[in-house]
Amino acid sequence: MLSRHILVTLSLCIGAGLMLAACSPASTPTPANDKLARVLQSGVLVIATDAAYPPQSEVLASAPRPTATRCAEDQYAASQMQGFDVELGVALAQKLGVEACFVTPDWSLIAAGGWNDRWDIHLGQMTMTVERAQKLYFAHPYSSGASAFYTTSDAPYANIIDLEGKRIGVCGGCFSELLLRNRLSLLGQNVTTPLQNPQITAYEYEEDAVNAMLAGELDAVLAGADAAELIAQQGMPLKQVGPAVLYLYVAPAFDRETPWPMQTFVDKISAIIQAMHADGWLAERTRAYYSSDSYALVAARFNYQELKQFP
Repeated sequence: MLSRHILVTLSLCIGAGLMLAACSPASTPTPANDKLARVLQSGVLVIATDAAYPPQSEVLASAPRPTATRCAEDQYAASQMQGFDVELGVALAQKLGVEACFVTPDWSLIAAGGWNDRWDIHLGQMTMTVERAQKLYFAHPYSSGASAFYTTSDAPYANIIDLEGKRIGVCGGCFSELLLRNRLSLLGQNVTTPLQNPQITAYEYEEDAVNAMLAGELDAVLAGADAAELIAQQGMPLKQVGPAVLYLYVAPAFDRETPWPMQTFVDKISAIIQAMHADGWLAERTRAYYSSDSYALVAARFNYQELKQFP
């Protein structure tokens, strides 16, 4: 049935003696000329995430594929996955008015950029670094992590300066080691090592460093607050020395190597996340998964405008 607008247009054309064909509406839709328009036109938001990274994301192997879905055969529908990042992806898609579909490529493919439109966005606890920003755009962070120095509960250290020259354990190759070696560049932050001459020992896992400290082989460890909490829950006596020295902001990532203008898409996702911080959705879901809303509250205060990713 013709719309009222089209009927009025045709009437005007006929009344003016013009050819009907010259006034007929175009038979093809207006092409989507940027990434946001393409996502809206497709009706789906294709999200890259991890297949086995609970509680952030994981595939539900036994979940049946829904019959009514726009997701391609090589994609997972929302009901086939679960986790914090999955919930966020579904919520973002709903705000856009499209369906969330998930893919699980290797991390190396995601970080390298050049996605060739195989997915639209990555949600997978990616920390914003200067190096990654050469290949990827980032939206406003939705979560964060904090790292601090920890010692045994009876250690004599009260301030970070007391740890100068001491034996410090870290996760090898992790952000904590890069910070102590003054090799860390984070997007939107100026970070420098809090200690000038630590004796650094790297371990595969933070818990290994804590065990070495409890055995008297280290004076302190630099570890994430979430890891320290889990360690403390296992009965290992720890105390934090000074305030957190490192904040790691986690944000949605987007491919820079694309023929489609990306700014409206990145800005739209950022605006939605900022609204989710403002209305408490992110804080509430963070508490549900991690027993604390501090990760979301810190991320909410990040100054996204300072990133200046677009000219």
